[in-house]
Amino acid sequence: MTDPRFDWEFMLPVMLAMIGPQRDQVIQEVYDGALTDADRAMATVGAYKLLAEYDGSLPDHRFIVLQDAYLDLMRDMGFPSGDLTGYEASRWIATHGDLRSSFDRR
Repeated sequence: MTDPRFDWEFMLPVMLAMIGPQRDQVIQEVYDGALTDADRAMATVGAYKLLAEYDGSLPDHRFIVLQDAYLDLMRDMGFPSGDLTGYEASRWIATHGDLRSSFDRR
């Protein structure tokens, strides 16, 4: 069974708010929630994935902070670079160089 916090009924209001005048407020609330949660690592994953669902290349510094933390976690947990989306791989390459040597550590 899917956790109800991650279904479309939860995501739809966030997606709709992202296209309206509350966009900055939504990003700030998601960002602050991730940084202050007791399980910061998993809250960061959720916050990043929620915002990435709207726009995986969101040009906002808070999104980029969440994305970088997510990518570091993925690498540290041993996920291969093949599990990254195109925009995630592009971000990693822009900040760390080659995926094979820096993400996959080969």
